[in-house]
Amino acid sequence: MFRLPDLSHVVIVAGDSDYVPLAQRCRRLGRYVVGVGVAGSTAKSLAAACDRFDAYDSLPGIPDLAETKKDAAPSRPRARKRSKDPAVDLLERAIQLEGERADGEWLHASAVKDLMKRIDPSFSEKALGFRSFSDFLKAQTDRVEVDEESNVVLVRATTRG
Repeated sequence: MFRLPDLSHVVIVAGDSDYVPLAQRCRRLGRYVVGVGVAGSTAKSLAAACDRFDAYDSLPGIPDLAETKKDAAPSRPRARKRSKDPAVDLLERAIQLEGERADGEWLHASAVKDLMKRIDPSFSEKALGFRSFSDFLKAQTDRVEVDEESNVVLVRATTRG
């Protein structure tokens, strides 16, 4: 890393937290760090240490396992541990923080998404089944309002009565 100043990006394909120091060191050296790991079994600390983190299954050209296993024997259903959706929690936190920073009610959706990716580099609306970030926002009608009147998509938290 010290001898190759032209090296601007580093890709770490792993899920183990043992790679956190490598990611942190690369970032300190000014490199853009992309992490790739298996969804659900990647250490959160590794995802947080990267500038961007993508699940392996969400990469272009990777077949969807659900489609390839249509004829396979049914597996045992997984128990759901979450009482609340982490992506929605992340959205609410980002809107709160961006609202404090921007000092306004309506926020640029792109700024909210950028902040969400900084807080949790593994966030991906596509992995959640949405075509776009706007679609993700529009699905959260009990949490946010979306304004698409102009060429800039704006978002604000709904007022809870």
